[in-house]
Amino acid sequence: MFTSRTCGDPRVLLLTIVLMLASCLSAIAQETAAITGSVTDPTGAVIPNASVTVTNEGTNVSHSTVTNSSGLYRVEALIPGVYSVKAETKGFKTTVHQGIEITVGTVGRADLRLELGQETQRVTVEAFASMVNTEEGRLSDIVGGAQVVNLPLNGRNVFDLIKLAPGAVNVDSVMIEFGANVVVNGVRENFNGFIMDGVANKGLSGGFVTQPNEDIVQEFQVNTLNMSAVYGNSAGAVTNLVTKSGTNQFHGDVYEFVRNDKFDATDFFTNESGGKKNPLRFNQFGGVIGGPIRKDKTFFFASFQGDRTITSAAPVPVTSESADFRNAVINALPNSTAALLYKNFPGPTGAVSSYVSTPAGTGYVDTVYGGFGTLVCPDNLAGFYGGTPTQNAPISSSFQSLFGVTAAEAAGCPTAIAAGQTTTQIANRALPLQVSTVAQFGTQTSGNLLNGNAWSARIDHNIGQNDRIFGRFYSQHTSDKFGPNNPDNMRGFKNSTTGDYPNLSLSWTHIFSPAVLNELKGGYLRNETNVGVPPGQAGVPFISMGTGEVAFGAYNGYPQFFHENIYTYSDMVSINHGKHNIKTGGDLRRNIENSEFNVARPSYYFFDSLFFAADTPAVQDAGVDPGIISGKPAQLATNNRSWRNWEIGLFVQDDRKVSHKL
Repeated sequence: MFTSRTCGDPRVLLLTIVLMLASCLSAIAQETAAITGSVTDPTGAVIPNASVTVTNEGTNVSHSTVTNSSGLYRVEALIPGVYSVKAETKGFKTTVHQGIEITVGTVGRADLRLELGQETQRVTVEAFASMVNTEEGRLSDIVGGAQVVNLPLNGRNVFDLIKLAPGAVNVDSVMIEFGANVVVNGVRENFNGFIMDGVANKGLSGGFVTQPNEDIVQEFQVNTLNMSAVYGNSAGAVTNLVTKSGTNQFHGDVYEFVRNDKFDATDFFTNESGGKKNPLRFNQFGGVIGGPIRKDKTFFFASFQGDRTITSAAPVPVTSESADFRNAVINALPNSTAALLYKNFPGPTGAVSSYVSTPAGTGYVDTVYGGFGTLVCPDNLAGFYGGTPTQNAPISSSFQSLFGVTAAEAAGCPTAIAAGQTTTQIANRALPLQVSTVAQFGTQTSGNLLNGNAWSARIDHNIGQNDRIFGRFYSQHTSDKFGPNNPDNMRGFKNSTTGDYPNLSLSWTHIFSPAVLNELKGGYLRNETNVGVPPGQAGVPFISMGTGEVAFGAYNGYPQFFHENIYTYSDMVSINHGKHNIKTGGDLRRNIENSEFNVARPSYYFFDSLFFAADTPAVQDAGVDPGIISGKPAQLATNNRSWRNWEIGLFVQDDRKVSHKL
């Protein structure tokens, strides 16, 4: 991406292009901030070559520069925080502005007017702050540390605060995309970008990967419109998050948040169905500590957070086979697959909703199939199900056993039974078929509630006046012994799920001169999700009935293993020349995915529980390799993905300050 804000001195533009090509890199994220301003005398005339020192009040780390011929200064690559700015030159009193708070990705301004006098004399301005950003024409929203700590967040997910930005709309339960459940300015959710300490925190399919615990978040900026060219790879909002660093003082805290069903009332629908209160055990605990390793030189910040969750997904109404029907299948057809599964994986109990038949002859069989004769007579079954009477004989035999049709009655097929036989004979075969109830199944992942551990460590080191390095590693591991939420869990089918989301950020900032600064960054992000099928359930395929009973087995797309690795290398050069602030650089990303989406396990679909009892599926699905390419016989196959690609971006941006007001 190539962006030029204004057309300035051609020599300056040529210099920026040369530096850009030399770096061979591209558009990067700017997680730091800057301070700029002018130095003038009492008459308002600019003072060139005045010494300006910008000092972080928390770490006492200083950065020095001088004003240019226009009396302007600018200090880049500052960690967000509170700073003081000191200006001094011969013949004038030293002036200091204290308490200048700058935030991530923004440019603070501090104009200093020097009074005539000796350099040893000092003028101090306390609590100086500019409430309006006069340096950039970009729309963004800052979520500060006080908001992060004090606003109530379910599960303490800081990305929920993106919804506070102007133009942001909450689309939770409306859209199914990755992107923090928010649409900004109408752009699709998965077009949102996420940056953490200057490196990518966005998965290859969109959305954030690492969810940092809020106690390590210094602040974050939500860029919504007319954003800088350094954020060149996302069409939606770009969330630029910065973690906390240590200071010259030791600081830390410990915490625990508890939620428990003992404090809750029973859900309305669960209460209506006579079910038990949904379990909820949520404990989130941890602590952070930060401070100096070498005062004024090296600092650390570390954290740990544990999440322990056991709860139920939202209850949903479901249908299952009745216990009477289940027992009838086990007793009448003991060698059938249905009997084996009903015995080992019974469905939930509930209120009877339909019958196989009733004395009045208006039961399920009579309504759907036109009477017993359709099922137990091979000739009649042919008209409904297809096939010849000979082919249908084993199926009808199963129905005869299930319904208790005698050999003498079967001999009257198709006329006698099709005619209904006698009312007494039909009444004797009345059998509850389905029950209705409310599904309650466990989960350890519900919205922002997770189960797992996360820890982080950050080191900031100031090598000297012109060099600063930092490194930060965040590790997050989650697990859910239940797996994806679905009513099949009610039968005991679970698909344990684990996730690992490490995030590494490295940075080296070097000042070549008061007017030229370089930022080199590297990062690594892993997005790993594994959904497995327990060994004891691996032999049970996915089985579904058209009448909606709770299914058997796990989704036939399991197991699934998604492993994304994103490597980021970036560099940016900042040049101050007169009224120009030029940035140029690039970003190089290596994206690697090694995943398996397994569809080799078959799935079976039945008209209803009756045909399931008769071992007669309507459709069978499975992943198959036809062998066209390999030349081998057709076989069950899975889907393995091994994707590789490079992303390269370059940019040049020139912001020109035409005047103090423009």
